[in-house]
Amino acid sequence: MAEQLLTVPEVAERLRITPETVRRWLRVGKLHGILLGGDKMGYRIAETEVMRLVGAPVAPTIREVVIAIAHQKGGVGKSTSTALLAAEIAELRPEWSVLVEDLDPYRHLTERWPGETASGYQSR
Repeated sequence: MAEQLLTVPEVAERLRITPETVRRWLRVGKLHGILLGGDKMGYRIAETEVMRLVGAPVAPTIREVVIAIAHQKGGVGKSTSTALLAAEIAELRPEWSVLVEDLDPYRHLTERWPGETASGYQSR
């Protein structure tokens, strides 16, 4: 589930302060937000950031992590590094799901992967 992003007026209403105070806190770094599309769209502040500001306990959020391994030259260890990194992450964090996508047209990583792949390709 994605984290809810709040506008400056929504944060001001929740904290019972003025929107200008929220903007000032954003400028000085007391509150962290993302400026979308310049002043027309304004800031978006994560709900957990508002909770942190008021000192409320924040539940840990599950985030997706994308790690891309790329190099245009062949033979530099991309497939090996990917396989070893995926195996290490899976071992260190058994509660995580690890997805490995092999976009190489030669599919060397897929051929060396132990067991059956999601596409039904059975490695040798």
